[in-house]
Amino acid sequence: MQKNNEYILSGVFVVISAIYGLSILKLPTEDTLYPKFVLFLLIVLTIVSFFQTYFSDDNEKAEGLFKDFNVKQFGTVLTVGIIYIALINIIGYFVSTSIFMLSLLILLKNSKKTSIIVTIVFAVFLYLVFKMFLGVPLPSGKLF
Repeated sequence: MQKNNEYILSGVFVVISAIYGLSILKLPTEDTLYPKFVLFLLIVLTIVSFFQTYFSDDNEKAEGLFKDFNVKQFGTVLTVGIIYIALINIIGYFVSTSIFMLSLLILLKNSKKTSIIVTIVFAVFLYLVFKMFLGVPLPSGKLF
């Protein structure tokens, strides 16, 4: 039964890849390099997942797949992720990403000092890569 579900999941990702690939065709040719790269990765990872499922022993996968799954932790990450997505258009990408990272790191029981340092370093890294190096416009919110 486990393998059947994973085959279905692989099929879903093939459909997603096809829809994504068709949407790339509508873009101007000069803007398709990155989307084609993402599509290539999606297809390769889907194929790898399919073959891992095909050649794996059904029992070994069922034992360890959700052994350490924590429902409370998953709910926390899901809730904070939904709030993050909603805040991007309100307060902007950099501010909402920093709040998202900091809150997740603290909620997942990391030290506050480490969480603040990691958040600041990551925010500076994002700014340098997207704004300075790539020159990519990122969502700016209504407030910032």
